[in-house]
Amino acid sequence: MISKEIEGYRPAGVRTAFIPGKAKPTHTLPLEKGEGLDRGGTIFGTDDRYLFDDQSFPWRTTGKVRTVGRWGSGTTIGSRLVLTASHVVNWTGGDDGGVAWLTFTPGYFDGSGPWGEIAATRVIYWLQAPGSLTDQQTAFDYVVLVMEDRIGDIVGYPGYRTYDEDWNDGRYWQYIGYPGELSTGERPAFQGDGVISSAQSESLSGQTGYVLGHFNEFTPGQSGGAAWGWWGDEPWPRVIGIGSTIGSTAVQAPTGSTTGDNEYGGGPALSALISWARSNYP
Repeated sequence: MISKEIEGYRPAGVRTAFIPGKAKPTHTLPLEKGEGLDRGGTIFGTDDRYLFDDQSFPWRTTGKVRTVGRWGSGTTIGSRLVLTASHVVNWTGGDDGGVAWLTFTPGYFDGSGPWGEIAATRVIYWLQAPGSLTDQQTAFDYVVLVMEDRIGDIVGYPGYRTYDEDWNDGRYWQYIGYPGELSTGERPAFQGDGVISSAQSESLSGQTGYVLGHFNEFTPGQSGGAAWGWWGDEPWPRVIGIGSTIGSTAVQAPTGSTTGDNEYGGGPALSALISWARSNYP
């Protein structure tokens, strides 16, 4: 039986902050003003994200994932494990036509991170997601990277909890990623008080994944980042979804419909993937 809850780890002596400290505003690209601007992703109303620079826990667990021809976002989820989106992986860009090289840099900020850039040695997945996704692919759009070094023992890692539909419409969630249009992907962005509006079940190979629809800000580069929340006095947040798909490419106002929403992938299948990875690559 797969656990619905998986614990995290906070290293001893590391300061915890429930929201990250803002970065100095020296790397934000100027934004044009006007209605209906194409910003390469979906912004609903006012953009509530801000760039941050913070090496406290758990923000140190988040970072940039790089591969041939693209980047995304990621989060440690075990001693040598990192979560990201399946569509961030370049599945055919390797020398032999297989998976291309992948690296993770926790705390990445303006070109580097305090703990270096670590190579992945293996990718654990349910499916090899393409760039454009069906609902089923979105529901399983996550992978666990097995890293060369035990970076999670140093920076820590969040826990996991399977999403429950009873949480729909609650302002509980935080999201972290590296959006291209705010800092050309060089600085992480934070958004708090996020809301998930809907949870749709999809099946694959006997597993159940969820499409978690939301109207939080989400643009290219943020794919693979973790949506997480805090419970009670627990010392770590728990991931409930991974950034997957963008509804459209325009600034919009929420309409009350799920049409055009942004989406996380999650559900019991994500819990199963993390559990298997932790058991086999402790």
